[in-house]
This record gives sequence, structure tokens and C-alpha cells, in this order.
Amino acid sequence: MKGGILIAMINSYSSIGEIQSLVRSLEPKSRKMFDDIYDVKVYSGAGNFSPDISSSIKSEFGSLEAVRSQRIIKISNKVMSHSVTYNPIFDVRIEKGGDVLNPVDTNFHSNDFVDDPSTHMAAGSITDPDPFDQITGEHSVVTGALVKADVFHGLLAPIMRDASPFSDYVKDYLRTAWRWIRAAHAYDEAAVYPLVVWNAKFPHLVDAGQHLEQMQLFLGKGNHYSAIEKDRQGASLYKDGVQKYFGDLFLIHEALGLGYSKRETQTFVNLTPSFSGSEVVILSNGNPEAMIEETCRVFDICRDNFTSEPFGFSMTSPPLGAVADQWSGFPSMARFTVPDESVALRFGFNGIDIYGQPVITRDPFVLARRLSSN
Repeated sequence: MKGGILIAMINSYSSIGEIQSLVRSLEPKSRKMFDDIYDVKVYSGAGNFSPDISSSIKSEFGSLEAVRSQRIIKISNKVMSHSVTYNPIFDVRIEKGGDVLNPVDTNFHSNDFVDDPSTHMAAGSITDPDPFDQITGEHSVVTGALVKADVFHGLLAPIMRDASPFSDYVKDYLRTAWRWIRAAHAYDEAAVYPLVVWNAKFPHLVDAGQHLEQMQLFLGKGNHYSAIEKDRQGASLYKDGVQKYFGDLFLIHEALGLGYSKRETQTFVNLTPSFSGSEVVILSNGNPEAMIEETCRVFDICRDNFTSEPFGFSMTSPPLGAVADQWSGFPSMARFTVPDESVALRFGFNGIDIYGQPVITRDPFVLARRLSSN
């Protein structure tokens, strides 16, 4: 059978959830091309829930086992350092209206215990704990995501009770997040690739009790997340390697007045942000927890300057366990972005940061002066 005919037959009934069997059914030449570019791994993830939501789970997904045992498919483009994860349960569609549980709406996890995590933990209203779940901080609690975007996927729910400085809350969130990541790694030593992400809006007044979106916590296997892997591979092409690249990157920004160092951290306003707007990058050669104090300070300053605008935040580190030497010299890193969508829409270049390249819409030197003067 010719390759073109075979591909047409596969596409007539194929699903990304069956990618491994589809690749196996390719003719040898096509399969070798696939293997030269792509790597596919399949992991298991567990969604744990308490009996009181079993009926909603069954109505939503067809069976309880579909949530208890989930397949996480990781596809990596080895040439371009792109990777994706896929959970076939995402393809389940709601067929009934009414009060059926929406598994993708992560806000539902926090609504039942935003006032007091101990009440949630005692009642077990959302999930039964994994061995490393339900780690509680002073202002936060982590529980496992019902539907996994990776092997280990946690949700940190903020709990805002008083008028403490916003940085006090952020400090607790990050410390609790890394406690969960360390605990998940101790549970499964093969899971070594950490990522913390947070997309939300600054609450104007903490004591107003405004809602904050949940922080997402991930710990992956196989290879690091593609954006981080792309940074490592790009840095490895620098004349003196990964560590020299990040060291020189900071020194350039510092020499221009865009960066400064404090104890174990190096902070700068990025000349080439990830999105149109502003981006602050924090580096540390130590463990990621060493960045928490400086990260909280940056949060406070940006909150004062950007008030209720949306922000994006990510925090990662080199692999937690013993891996190949190519990660030597790669720092722990936090990125804080404030996209400038209103300016992009006004001047007609919205979307270029996704499909082309970001546009600088705020003078990075102004933000750098505000960071260094506090």
C-alpha cells in the first residue's frame, strides 16, 4: 500500500490519543521520519474524588474509572524543542445541561474551601488526598487537579483573610507551591521537571477579599516543558555555554541600567519580552526557593504600578533529580509579565506576539528604575 493511501486511511479514524499505535502502523520510511523528529511517551495520572461528587463525575465522563485512571500523552519535537501534553479526557463533551460539574473550570476547586482549608480537608468535599496532596500554607492550600494536564498537576487556591501586604500572600503561595513540588518528586523520583504558572489580575485591595485565580503547579517526566527546553538549547549554542550565556545576559542588562543583583538573585527588565508589554526576569544559581523574597518584592512594585491589570507569572528550575549534563549551569528562573493588550488593540498589532514576535509597548528603563529604587 502506498504511503499516501495509508495516511488517508489513518486520518479517517485517527485520534491523537492513539498516536503510538498510529505511528506503529506507518510504513517503515514514514515511521523512521517520525522517530527522527518526534518522541512520544505515555504516563498515568490519577484523578481522586470523594463519593459526594461521584454522580457528577459519572454524568460528565461516562464512568468513574475514566477520571481515576488518566493517560497523559507527551509528544516532543526533538528538533525544534516543542512539546505538548494531551489527556484524552479533554475530549469528553458535556451532553446534559443543569448542574453538571465542569472539570476544566478550576475555580470550582477553590469555592468550597476559600474560607478555611481545614474545613475542606476534614470534609473531603472535592478530592481524596494523593500521598502528597492537600499541602496547606498560612494563606493557601494545594489539592490535585481533577483532570490532569500532566502527570502531576496541582492547584493552589489563595485564601485571603486579612489586610496583610500582598507580598506576604505571594510568599506563602510560592513556598507552599514548592513544598508540593518537592513532595511530589519524593513520591515519584522520575518526575523532575517543575513549573509554576499563575495568570490572574492584581487585587486592588487585599482586605477587600477579592478573588485571585488559582496557581497551577506541574511536575513532569521525560523532558522539560518546551519553552524552558528551548531556552536551554538556545543558551547551549552561546560561545561559552549555558552558564556563561545567562551570566552575560544579566551583565548586559545591568550595564544598561536595566538590572541589579541582590544576595542570591539577579533581576532585570527584559529587552526582549515574551509578550507585548513588560517582562521582569529573576535568576538564581541556587534552588528556586532562594528567589522567593525578591519575587515578592517585584510583585509588590508591579502591583503598585499596574493596579488591576492582568499578569502572567512562571517559575521553574533545572531538573530536580540526576539528569544528563546538558542542564549544568541552567539557573532557576522566574518570569513576571504584564501584557499590554489595550495598546496592541488600539494600534492594530494584536496577535503578533503569538504568531510573530512581541512588540515593546512600555519603556523597560522606566520599570527598571522603579524596581531598583525600592
